[in-house]
Amino acid sequence: MTREELMKRLLDAGAQYGYFKQKRNPTAKPFIYATRGMKDIIDLEQTATQIEKAAEFLTEIVKNKKQFFIVGTKPESREKVTNAGLKMALPYAAERFIGGSLTNFGEIKKRVEKLQELISKKEAGDFAVYTKKEQVLIDRDIARMTKNFGGMSQIAGLPAAILLVDSGYEAIALAEANYLRIPVVAIANTDCNIKGIKYPIVMNDSSPAAVQVALDFIAAKLETIAE
Repeated sequence: MTREELMKRLLDAGAQYGYFKQKRNPTAKPFIYATRGMKDIIDLEQTATQIEKAAEFLTEIVKNKKQFFIVGTKPESREKVTNAGLKMALPYAAERFIGGSLTNFGEIKKRVEKLQELISKKEAGDFAVYTKKEQVLIDRDIARMTKNFGGMSQIAGLPAAILLVDSGYEAIALAEANYLRIPVVAIANTDCNIKGIKYPIVMNDSSPAAVQVALDFIAAKLETIAE
């Protein structure tokens, strides 16, 4: 995707729309092109550059046989994040970011492994010996654990970076990553605090179409590794 194509897709998706000026976080000011009707308009030239730099950074991580973790649990973003995680074969959290997923990774990894074990046993028919009531309870456990940890099934260890969709909404994930000094790439609107984000992508994080543009660009960059 060329710079011109990226800019056009961002514009068509409404990536330029920030919040009303009174909601602006001071750290977002350098990325604002203008304010119209008290609403901030984001400089998409800078946004496009930010997406390109973030994609380069994340591509280098994958080239080095490491992973990054995609987190976007806001209702508007869930489908996009799920599809991106599956497409890029990377761990993701789309339904819920469980506190401690980074800072208490060892315990979270055990839960992921437990989920995988339960799924394997069910597929093998190992639960057929249990009563129907017991099987229902096991199925409920699998459903609950899948919602919480299903997207993390591919996680091998602490990620080398974390990609957030709306850093304000994912404040817990951002705080854990900063505590562990894990580099953060984040799609963030003008109401977000840009501090603590190594690679900010300032744009309308409430537009599914705009989020899709950024994720598509990153996914396309990763595809070049295998070529």
